[in-house]
Amino acid sequence: MIDFLKTKKPLKEQSPADKMQLIKLVAEEMLGAKWEYYKKIKHADQGFNLLAEPSLMEQMKATQSALRFTSKNARKAFWGTFKTAAGEVKGKMGPGAPIPELPEVPEGQEVPSLSPGMDAFLLSWTPIKFLQNSKLIRDKGVATQRHSEGLVAKLMFKLIAFYADLGNWDLSKLCFYAAKLNEQSEYQEIAAAFEPLKNDLAKFAETYEPFKFGKASLAKDSSKEADSYDDAFGEESFEDQVKTLYLYAFIYEGMEQFLFRYFANLAFSTPNRRAIRYLATIFEPAIQKAIENKNLFWGSFETDRSKRVFAAPFEEYRNKRESDPVIYKVESKKTIYESWVYNLPMLRRSALEYRLDQLPDPKSPWGQFLTSHLLSADPAPAAPVAEAPAAPEAPATATEGSTPAPEGTAPTAPAAKPAKPQDKNIMPLLPPPIPLELRFNGMMVLLNQMLRCSDAQRSARKLLLERFKQRVMADRDLAQKRVLELKKNAEKRLREMERKVKKLERMKQDETAAVFAADINRFKAQVEEKGRSILADATDALSAQKRKLKSLFEDVAKEQARKKGISAGMVAHLAQDLSGGTFLPAFIPFVAKEIEMEYQKELEPLYLNLFQVLTPNIQFKTKLIQALDKSGGPEGVKLVLSGEEKMEVQGTVTKLKARIAQAKPDLFTSKLLVQQHMIPLEELVELGLNNETLSILLDLKIASPKNPKPTKLPPQLAKGLMVLNLVINPVPSNDLRVEGRGEMTDPVARINVPQLAKLYSEYVQRKAATKK
Repeated sequence: MIDFLKTKKPLKEQSPADKMQLIKLVAEEMLGAKWEYYKKIKHADQGFNLLAEPSLMEQMKATQSALRFTSKNARKAFWGTFKTAAGEVKGKMGPGAPIPELPEVPEGQEVPSLSPGMDAFLLSWTPIKFLQNSKLIRDKGVATQRHSEGLVAKLMFKLIAFYADLGNWDLSKLCFYAAKLNEQSEYQEIAAAFEPLKNDLAKFAETYEPFKFGKASLAKDSSKEADSYDDAFGEESFEDQVKTLYLYAFIYEGMEQFLFRYFANLAFSTPNRRAIRYLATIFEPAIQKAIENKNLFWGSFETDRSKRVFAAPFEEYRNKRESDPVIYKVESKKTIYESWVYNLPMLRRSALEYRLDQLPDPKSPWGQFLTSHLLSADPAPAAPVAEAPAAPEAPATATEGSTPAPEGTAPTAPAAKPAKPQDKNIMPLLPPPIPLELRFNGMMVLLNQMLRCSDAQRSARKLLLERFKQRVMADRDLAQKRVLELKKNAEKRLREMERKVKKLERMKQDETAAVFAADINRFKAQVEEKGRSILADATDALSAQKRKLKSLFEDVAKEQARKKGISAGMVAHLAQDLSGGTFLPAFIPFVAKEIEMEYQKELEPLYLNLFQVLTPNIQFKTKLIQALDKSGGPEGVKLVLSGEEKMEVQGTVTKLKARIAQAKPDLFTSKLLVQQHMIPLEELVELGLNNETLSILLDLKIASPKNPKPTKLPPQLAKGLMVLNLVINPVPSNDLRVEGRGEMTDPVARINVPQLAKLYSEYVQRKAATKK
């Protein structure tokens, strides 16, 4: 069709259904020649003229049948998935929720594929559920494995490509799980609300496995009769296979980024602190699996024999794709679409990276996210697609361009107003404004998740190292087996040749026997030379592998030496810069208070790295240390000040004591009289008492060496001691007030004296043990 007769669809005018139609076209183009081959085989009797020879078509019947079997089961599964998702959305949002209608299918007739609009519905509301049929596709399509892997890759590419455009992050839909939750919701309500998402994430973590490539894979099940009818391998050129690897790289990188951003969006849009913690728990296995698979893919160029030959060409192709344009044109039969170029640079432009080497720019994805989710009370609505630069004049049918990308262009944009509900039966689409306390809770959990991701990255690198070590050992054993097999086969042939020589000698054919004997000697020499060549090649390969192994060891050691909290700290300090310097002074006391109220074991990665992440001053370091000691108990995380910091704190305390004691020089040698107990005032402030308890105790009389007669402290000195107590015990761990006795006039009656005596006795014992 002539161009001017085709409908033109620029990015800003595309509906979600248009986007899914476009992404499908791009995915099929990226899957390459083998995908076109499979399509022609599957539809060979429906108008495609691929196989001119009828006899050849007969030979392909088994392949066609296997392809149709896989597709039929996949379509059926997706219909079931759509119905489940529609029921979940309707249950949360009400009968007026905007759900596409499935077409009527006569009984006995196969269900058709979901329309692009239905794909868009699944991705917009329940993106993890969209992926849950990948295992079924692989299981049903084991006879045509490359086709099945292509279907799964196409499925995952749709999700990654859809959400690589930040304009498609519509929180009015993604957050529907929490539609009926509020600040008072209990755990049972939260668990019920997120049960579908929890199940989807668990299934994803269980079934998300590395793609198989070529004839080998890191995760191949050799017991299955894979590729029984799969004969498309010859259709895929070396260049096509390199492009397939790039598609896999896009999926692995994008899946990790999508899961992390999905979690972050939900964490900052949920109106309940328990729900935030619950989300972190259910997302963690899926995120860790994505990180592991990504690292195994990048390492497989060294550990997987089938990929070694592709390492250099893949790197060359990847570098070439760095200069792609930001957008290009994709043509269908009736439409010319404007499309983002789906490549690794696009993912980087929109990524919330959990590993940072420098402070992100305020206009970076991290800057935009923190501004809209943390520093603003209103949850971020769906963002429209950014105004795109003009596409190249020459239409490019889903092929990679070479025009340099315009500087500063990225698939991001300012926020737009959310869509209004269709009718009164649908619940409000966006959650209510999130209070500051909940946003701070979300930030704590997000920083903790970044640290967990860093731990998962380190674990994945270690796993890769172990696999590489196993590959080195396997290659060495393989070389030895090849030599043994060579000698075994050679010995068999030599025995036959020697029997022939002996037979010739018995027949008195000495000249012929001599010729055969010479052949035997030459053959022996060839076998020895072949064995030496195999061992020499293996030795060279082993030397190269050892160098690579050493490099991997160094990488792992370097990663281990990198401070864990450095990336999370950069995000916290970016928030500080974006807030004009007000974020950390408010956030650090909040964190200390949260820890004091409740020790959360799942937040231990953050607790261990609090000083690195928040860079608090000595006063707040002391507060954080005491908060952890108070709520965590003996098994909790323990932080300590450095030697210099301890000296600085001690200097501050000494100066404050000297100032307080100016009015009464023997103040800190005086003792508080509590019934039969005498407690030095200097040690009283070391017992971790809160000021309410200390205020009551200071109403009692004291005795000093200079004045043995008990007297009351002047109010000004009592006030000074309470200030000192706040400095020494910013998070007091002991409240000795007796409940219900606050109105009594006798201070002793208002205090738990036995508990005070116990605290003092324990303090004395600790002090004595320290001196020893």
